[in-house]
Amino acid sequence: MDTNILSARLSPDEPISFDLEDQELVNLPGYKSVFPHVVLQIRWEGDSPRWLEELNGSHLIERVNGFNLYTHSIAVLAPKQVDKLPYWVSSVSNDD
Repeated sequence: MDTNILSARLSPDEPISFDLEDQELVNLPGYKSVFPHVVLQIRWEGDSPRWLEELNGSHLIERVNGFNLYTHSIAVLAPKQVDKLPYWVSSVSNDD
């Protein structure tokens, strides 16, 4: 389960820093996207267990087939460079 997900576009002219607070560009509009959801990935082999079917049918989760954080980050931080946005992007806000 992934929580508190932040995607940031950094300057290609500067070395990559894992301390995002030091990057001035992170605070500019269009350079940061806070993902307001938790990502839960469950893998199994064979038939899905009963508890998973119950969870999948509940209001607690929304199943998003094919979701990928890398793809999502590119789509929200550089949408003009993407030929076709993933179907889930239109329903996710891009809060700075």
